[in-house]
Amino acid sequence: MRFYFQLLLTFLLVSVLFMPDTAAAPSEPSYLIKQNSVRFGSVTALVNSRHFRMDAMGMKLYMKPPFTSLTFYGDSNKLRYSCAVDHIGSKITVRQITAKEKKAGVKEVVSKLNNEKIDRFKCSHYLCEQVSKNGKREKIAEFWTTTESRLPKALELACCKLTTCPRGYGLPIKIYTFEKGRPVQQLATTKIEDRKFADRAFDEPLNYKLARDEFELMMEDGTGSSSSSIDSMKF
Repeated sequence: MRFYFQLLLTFLLVSVLFMPDTAAAPSEPSYLIKQNSVRFGSVTALVNSRHFRMDAMGMKLYMKPPFTSLTFYGDSNKLRYSCAVDHIGSKITVRQITAKEKKAGVKEVVSKLNNEKIDRFKCSHYLCEQVSKNGKREKIAEFWTTTESRLPKALELACCKLTTCPRGYGLPIKIYTFEKGRPVQQLATTKIEDRKFADRAFDEPLNYKLARDEFELMMEDGTGSSSSSIDSMKF
């Protein structure tokens, strides 16, 4: 009898030691983020590892894995328009080094300045410059990114492309670009909150007509009268 008791005790001990620690398993990252963007105005983003939704300027934007395309929905004209993230990103990049400058030895250099905490995230603060062969330096952008979000790298990359942020440094939190040497704020994050969302929060609107292109989407209605244009969003 004693042998069977010891055997049972050993089995229970082994079971406890090798039992999956579900309590310690990290939960899915999920955030409500508020930002001010020069391109999209005041925005609210609902984001987790499987979904991205942004509400801004009378429209909504949705992305889902693999986060290489997006769909805009116009609130007033009930139109929708889908395109590649790269299509939007190509229209809003910071000043690029030209072929002539490359030939002359101009290079882009990114330097880390310091670490800062913005809301709940520890962020790295970087300076992006274009440096000529003779050592002349031109400031292009300052940006703050975080690697603490635990969001998919593909989603971080899409967010970089949509905000002019250099790629590969994490999720963009704050961005300044330089115009004639003067800093111009492109993105500022004002709130980051851990928030869980039901999947239905990411359901895309129904019964929206397909717009011919992004210009039609920007129209106040589908007939051509416009209080806004694609240029006003500076894509």
